[in-house]
Amino acid sequence: MLKNQCEEYLEQKAWAESAVLCCLHLEKLKLFCLDHHQPACVICRDSRIHTNHTMRPIYEAAKDFKNKLQKLLETLQYKLNKFKNIKEDCDKARKLIETQAANTEQQIKEHFKKLHQFLEEEEEARISALREEEEQKIHRIKKEVEALSRETAALSDTVRATEEELRTEDVFFLKSCKAAVERVKQCSQLEDPQLPAGAVIDVAKHLGNLRFNIWSKMNDLVSYSPVIFDPNTTHITLSEDLTGVREGEGVAEGSEGFDSGCHSWDIRIDWNYGEDEVSESIWAQRIRVSLDWDRGELSFSDPYTDTHIHTFTHFH
Repeated sequence: MLKNQCEEYLEQKAWAESAVLCCLHLEKLKLFCLDHHQPACVICRDSRIHTNHTMRPIYEAAKDFKNKLQKLLETLQYKLNKFKNIKEDCDKARKLIETQAANTEQQIKEHFKKLHQFLEEEEEARISALREEEEQKIHRIKKEVEALSRETAALSDTVRATEEELRTEDVFFLKSCKAAVERVKQCSQLEDPQLPAGAVIDVAKHLGNLRFNIWSKMNDLVSYSPVIFDPNTTHITLSEDLTGVREGEGVAEGSEGFDSGCHSWDIRIDWNYGEDEVSESIWAQRIRVSLDWDRGELSFSDPYTDTHIHTFTHFH
């Protein structure tokens, strides 16, 4: 008889759980205890175990917790998008590194073609350094992409699981929503991804003043330029040795400069009138730029008439 009663009780309990009924009182679960964080029936509310507990209608509690979880999910989705975007940037950076390495290698070869045969050893040394940097930086990017892929997969799984939680019935949702909230909070605390600093090839290091670096061997064939442009800072087409501009509009940052003395340049500016393909006329203008580092003056003038145009003054 006792065995039969136990089996009957277990059957009623299973039926009550499947029918969204209280397993203790077989009443419909209409309330949610905020203290115990579990559904309850009207009899549970008046029971000793829920004395002085805060009760809410189950639909209100479900709505509140869904709104809370939805806000956390939006934050997590925003972070997931950041991870995806940075991963895309890493993929683009990897391709850029390969392109930069190939282009830089070609330019290095062009420089060495203008030199004598005895410079072959110097050429190979520089290409080796470039290849080493390419390998190191591609390896670094690959490791970063692998890490981002793992984090992205974990975040995607959490987002997918949370979305499934939000689609469940209120009672079942409330039974597991606390864990879901904690899971989303934990994922939301991940640091935002960033593209590694110095990820791309340092082209200026390989091409900047390349001829000057071997000037001690071929002093009569090369000239030194103390200021070079960094191609990573501009879209302007630069000369092979990064000391001049071929075409384009914009600003290029110099990777080296002066720290003393007086210096001067004559700059030619070409103005084209008409359509891009058929230019009606070209007007060339020259401007002299003079730098007096010690006095902190950068002056512009007309080299033909020696007429002063403007001077910038900076005290250092």
